Amino acid sequence: KSLGQTVVFLFDNLFSDARKRLIKQGCYFIVSNKYAALPFLYINEKNSRSKPVTVLPASAQYMLLYHLQVKSLEGLTFKQMEGILPFKYITLTRAVKILSRLNICEAARERNSAMTLHFHEQGRRLWEQAVSYLRNPVTRTVYCDAINENGNLFVSSYNALSRYSRLNPDSKTLYAADESKFKEIEDGAVNLNGVEGNVEIELWEYPPVSDNGIIQ
Repeated sequence: KSLGQTVVFLFDNLFSDARKRLIKQGCYFIVSNKYAALPFLYINEKNSRSKPVTVLPASAQYMLLYHLQVKSLEGLTFKQMEGILPFKYITLTRAVKILSRLNICEAARERNSAMTLHFHEQGRRLWEQAVSYLRNPVTRTVYCDAINENGNLFVSSYNALSRYSRLNPDSKTLYAADESKFKEIEDGAVNLNGVEGNVEIELWEYPPVSDNGIIQ
């Protein structure tokens, strides 16, 4: 405490009940070559052998795209991110762990003990580093002749692209929606079906990253 540094205890061996007791008491420790309970990460021998990451979970992908397309998350605490992203604190910590395994970002503890997010690259270099791990967020596509409520819908696909380029929009109305939110408005869809209609709606596994109702 006098030096302003965190104390970490080193053990050659430590039984499970003793580890649990130290974690509950907020003590940081390392068991040589087996386990690490530190301010910024928890690692044990089993976790170190986990399968390599091949695709980002929804929360990690949303966080990355939000950082690239909407607003920088650099230097924010998890509590601050919880206030602007549609995910709970624990989900955000898991997302950062996945991204850190890919060396995309890391969570570092500042002097005030708050954990803040830091990306290793920015802009195009960050995109190129992450693009191979991105997933298609569309879980399914539905159609209808018209929809009376579009508060939870976002302009998508070619119609969204036409807002950012010289591409002509599609003659069909194209929307995207968070699958969980779509349940709130599907009663307003006329002749909702899975085959065809004047309105095409992509249902996403997470809320679309958008700007004024247009997917980015």
